[in-house]
Amino acid sequence: MKNTIIDINFLNARPLSYSSLKAFGKCPREYLCYVTKPRFEPSAAMILGSMVDCLLWTKNDFEKNYMILPKLDMRKPADKQKYAEIMKVSAKATLVKPEDFELAKRMVEELKGNENVMRILNEVTQSQKKINLVDQETGFPITGFLDGCGDKLIAELKTARSAHPDDFTKDAYNLDYPLQCGIYTTAEPKKPFYYIVIESKEPFHISVFKASDEYIAYGKKKLRGLLNEFKYCMDNNLFIKSYDYRYENGYEFLNLP
Repeated sequence: MKNTIIDINFLNARPLSYSSLKAFGKCPREYLCYVTKPRFEPSAAMILGSMVDCLLWTKNDFEKNYMILPKLDMRKPADKQKYAEIMKVSAKATLVKPEDFELAKRMVEELKGNENVMRILNEVTQSQKKINLVDQETGFPITGFLDGCGDKLIAELKTARSAHPDDFTKDAYNLDYPLQCGIYTTAEPKKPFYYIVIESKEPFHISVFKASDEYIAYGKKKLRGLLNEFKYCMDNNLFIKSYDYRYENGYEFLNLP
């Protein structure tokens, strides 16, 4: 992979975000790949999650962002032609199967039927609010979108394999959700941060979590560490480095898990 000069001009055009910092957290080369390579096709789970997000927070934008495919038999020439016509006009819309759309609608119905969820949603005054930060220590711009926020809280919706508290606590840590929390609570300080979590399979179990002070502090500490590491890589042009970026002697010790 060819090295790319990452400087403040690059960052002003392409601000840091939760996703790009999460990639950098693996290694500098992963970040370089994230910002220079074509985006991958989203998985079915990702599309389902984004549909639920849209139906819950910004329902009026759904038809602009998604197109429901009719049921087609690709063995029939007429259906093949119809599919080709749909593909021509759906360049900016995500194509979804009818059954996946119905699943997303059912999940939203479950969310709106949960009193704990509605208690939070009733406090939300803005959906998909864009945030723009400039880190005071490094001068790096950071951007992102809050699922929901109001005067009294920040809310983030997550679809998950399991909304059970034990499972989601582990998954949130492994997926670097504290980093996202650290960014958002820096942008909107002194506001409680809530996760609304729903499983994507029946019976659609739901949990609501409030981030603890320790959780938020950990997220902000991780953000600070990544920004400092990013500056070091930028100053020394190290974005071509892979996992060996953190090796001290050219190797890593292999220990038992």
